[in-house]
Amino acid sequence: MRRAQFTLFKAPHEKRDNELEGKYWDDFTPVSSYTYPSPKCIRFSPSQKQTFAVCSGMNVFVHSSTESQPKVITRHKDFVYTCEYRNDGALISTGCADGKVRVFDSTNKTLLRTLSGHSAAVRTVCWGKEMLYSSGDDMVVKAWDFTTKSVIGSYTNHTDSVRSIVQCPTNPFLIASGSYDHTVVLYDTRSKNSINVFKHKNPVEDIVFHPVGTLIAVANGQMITVWDSTTGSQISDYSYHTNLVTNILFDTDGNRLFSSSLDCSINVYETTNYSKLHNLVYPSPILSFDMNKDSTAFSVGLTNGEVILFAKQQPQQAENHSASSAKYFFQGKTQTSEEKKEPEINKTKSDISVNIRKFDYDDALDKALATKDETIIISVIREILYRNGLKIALSRRDENTLEPLMTFLINTLPNPLHTKILVEVMSQLLDLYAQDLGKSVVFDEMFFKMQKRLEKEIQLNKNMQQLLGQIDLIIGAADCARSKSD
Repeated sequence: MRRAQFTLFKAPHEKRDNELEGKYWDDFTPVSSYTYPSPKCIRFSPSQKQTFAVCSGMNVFVHSSTESQPKVITRHKDFVYTCEYRNDGALISTGCADGKVRVFDSTNKTLLRTLSGHSAAVRTVCWGKEMLYSSGDDMVVKAWDFTTKSVIGSYTNHTDSVRSIVQCPTNPFLIASGSYDHTVVLYDTRSKNSINVFKHKNPVEDIVFHPVGTLIAVANGQMITVWDSTTGSQISDYSYHTNLVTNILFDTDGNRLFSSSLDCSINVYETTNYSKLHNLVYPSPILSFDMNKDSTAFSVGLTNGEVILFAKQQPQQAENHSASSAKYFFQGKTQTSEEKKEPEINKTKSDISVNIRKFDYDDALDKALATKDETIIISVIREILYRNGLKIALSRRDENTLEPLMTFLINTLPNPLHTKILVEVMSQLLDLYAQDLGKSVVFDEMFFKMQKRLEKEIQLNKNMQQLLGQIDLIIGAADCARSKSD
């Protein structure tokens, strides 16, 4: 059998000091957070910088920076394990536990195609140049012409569940699949045969091609193995994690490799000798992780159900006015109150960062509360939680220092984006100050208000669950009627 020929090309690299690398990634701050049961897969849209999809339960939730609420892709009959945007961002495909692959319009969420052909759960889908690939627990890699819903190729090289399929970015006829049988199989879709098999010590969880197309990185167990796809030789085999690696990806330039793990961390590696440059630590094991196309935002899905979007802070540029404009002559003279506050807010953020680095978590929280800015306060609380400093931040407070915090909690609790983190703060407060109840009228009044707000939110959730059940019944009845008519 003739081996397909590919030109070996190594991307240029640059050395960065580890400290500078750390500062670069520390500039990524939480923008928003959401709570979903078991967020199995996260995928960014290739056409919109801060639009990403989350697979949870039987739905896919699409979050966008331009929308206050997520759009929900339904029409699944079982749990959704994976999703993938097409390269132009116009379509999104999903793999489901019922063995079906579905294709949706990513704009209006309309179901366009349902592809039936797998005998077990679909765990991975991948868009090719002219076709769609899928595989899963039935161990068969299928190539689809999704316009006609027909299978145009099947590959049965694996002996266990297939967890990942990727297409070479520089050769549309080259694909690779990774399986729990410890192997990665390389295929040339023109010949419909495998051209190489890479064996590993552990089950393969995820695979990714380097942007130049010659290298392929494989997550297997706690290990990351890098192969040269043209020669079949192993480039690197290393482990910086203490638990299963769940996702790996290269940045657009191929200068950095990222890995997420159940050990609660994301590692950043340079791709010259794959040494670790930096790591990001989170409060729970990481189930899913993805980064947008220009590496300015990334999102993580944790086992505690939290999905967090991080974005890089962009330096603000001063506004320049031409000498012929009225604004040129009145610069600094007609500032709005918001413009005047901007330098104060920036100074406060700087002071808060200094307090956090010095472990003065209580002062950092007080300064954040003084801004009365919800985004700043939530970001500070989240950072303190990551550093396991919440107890320090909440301890040794009197009526005067506790009142701003309690007021913020009571007023912000109805916001579903922050419910999980606020309940954690409330729980800690009760543990710390329960013994003081009954000793101060002010203390008692604050905790009584918090109790009433919680009761109101709990009742509202119960009402929403009842309404959701009614909607499910209506949709189920409509689906049954539609299937009978078909």
